[in-house]
Amino acid sequence: MEKLAILIHERVQDNSWKPIQISRKGPSISHLFSADDCLLFTKAKSTQVRLVTQILNDFGHALGLQVNLQKTKFYTSRNIHCTKINKFRNIYIFSPTIDIDKYLGFPILIGKIKKADFKFIFDKLHSRLAGWKMSLISKAGRVVLASSIMNTIPNYIMHNLWLPQSVCDDIDKCIRTFIWGGHHKHWANWEVVTKSKKDGGLGIRPTKDVNTALLGKHVWDLIGEKQNLWTKSLESKYLKGEFVLRMRDYQGSSYTLQSITKATKILEPGSIFRVGEGNLSI
Repeated sequence: MEKLAILIHERVQDNSWKPIQISRKGPSISHLFSADDCLLFTKAKSTQVRLVTQILNDFGHALGLQVNLQKTKFYTSRNIHCTKINKFRNIYIFSPTIDIDKYLGFPILIGKIKKADFKFIFDKLHSRLAGWKMSLISKAGRVVLASSIMNTIPNYIMHNLWLPQSVCDDIDKCIRTFIWGGHHKHWANWEVVTKSKKDGGLGIRPTKDVNTALLGKHVWDLIGEKQNLWTKSLESKYLKGEFVLRMRDYQGSSYTLQSITKATKILEPGSIFRVGEGNLSI
């Protein structure tokens, strides 16, 4: 991937590759890499399509690799006419798509969010928990297993998306049922179970609290990690100098930003301003 990044960077430097910007003063984005996966961004022009194809071919020839045509798609904004998309299709060796759906296991949610959008979380939870016979595991073992699964499957999603309360309730119900061995009678109230162990609980954290805490990390990044690409992008398009804890609902914003905004409204009442030594500005 480093070789591909170098090829793209060279074309950006000589103005051949036209990266995108999500706002006029925002950072330019030409590519995003993750392990052996990548996202490429450029203007919707035939010259750019040919350049992308050429660079991918050069990269493949240099390393003896081939692009997986089954897993590679190109996506355009809604403003691009279908005739232009068909023209790109004749140049590209890839197929167009109107729905990204998921990327690296993360759902790309557009439009009104529905409970059904999070069905895959329950499917993963049920499949993971169903692989264990509850009658063969002690209660302590079920608590440890439930905590472990909760810290892996939903956390990846809750770190970036605000889960509806009904979804959180269903996840909690799934965990409760597993902990008590599938019995309808639960021997302790859920409020007691979710207390810390030192306070007499089992240390299971409510899903909504975990969701808020994980999104709160993004709030902190917006305050203190202003050099990150995603923070600079959101700052330039939405915040525009506005203090993070005063965030409001921005029209047309992504569901991820809406999620961070909801977490901010919960965190803001517990925040305070403190005068420092003048060596930090937020």
